[in-house]
Amino acid sequence: MKDLTRRLVLLTVLVTVSAVSIAAADASDVDAIRQVQQRQADAWNQHDAAAYSALFTADGDVVNILGWWWQGRTAIESKLTNAFAWVFRDSKMANVDVQVRMLTATLAIVHVQWRMSVQPRKARHRFEIVELLIIANV
Repeated sequence: MKDLTRRLVLLTVLVTVSAVSIAAADASDVDAIRQVQQRQADAWNQHDAAAYSALFTADGDVVNILGWWWQGRTAIESKLTNAFAWVFRDSKMANVDVQVRMLTATLAIVHVQWRMSVQPRKARHRFEIVELLIIANV
């Protein structure tokens, strides 16, 4: 029984230490993730497909608001360059809310609520929520 109690105490300590280390990194990591989301919106508003796609890993995926699935950073940049030339040429994006949940010290689930004006002349706006899985560069 003493051995089982020691194991449970050790497990509790390990879980607590892990939780504390994630919480300690949480504030700066959350801020960094919010900054990435702002850089994404800025790149979109400048219609800079290279800057936008640079925020993704080489094998990152995007499913845009029209349902187009772009696989890989190269495809994201290429397809977005084309999309900025016609369908999104007048679009502007604004982040409304960014919610971050750190799963580990290097892995987070992020929900971004944003608003996009697709055709300002017609005052057509879209409100969307995107779910991201963000892995820290280590």
